[in-house]
Amino acid sequence: MLKLGHVAIKSFNGEVVEEEGNSVPHHEVYLHHWLVARYHQPINSASIEDIVLVKNAGVCQVTSLPQYFGLGSKTRKTATYIPDPFRVEIGNPVEIPAGYEEKWMINLHAIDTRGVEERGGCTECRCDLYNVTTDDDGQPLPPGCKGGFQCCTDNTQGRLKNGYKRYNRTVYLNYTVE
Repeated sequence: MLKLGHVAIKSFNGEVVEEEGNSVPHHEVYLHHWLVARYHQPINSASIEDIVLVKNAGVCQVTSLPQYFGLGSKTRKTATYIPDPFRVEIGNPVEIPAGYEEKWMINLHAIDTRGVEERGGCTECRCDLYNVTTDDDGQPLPPGCKGGFQCCTDNTQGRLKNGYKRYNRTVYLNYTVE
């Protein structure tokens, strides 16, 4: 785990890149979203059930519109710079409960759109294009469910055009923190 100490973040930008570090075009990988969240976890626990998400003050009260870093393909190259005198403070030992440590997680939803029948439907997570009929727990999808989180889970694959042979590819989230 990277420990930065008590610092202030002014921007946090991310981009999907291939192994050589080149940006991956939208027509190959659609970055639905990436989100960076800070949390506190008991020092001797690895359980996700023990974590406490940390919200920043945001634009309103702490429980209304908290500020996180993250974007998606439709907001590619959007500046995340926070103007002076504002910043997102992290690592303040006064705010970390005794027996806990501060950690970060990245939630990344990238959709491989190479060779799919209908790129737009895949990026909207339409169930019929993913051949999904049950949720992550194996329960039938609700009546009338046409798409969304229930249809676009880990390792689902959009229906490919006839004859298209997809090859495995590794991509990364390249991020820069200022």
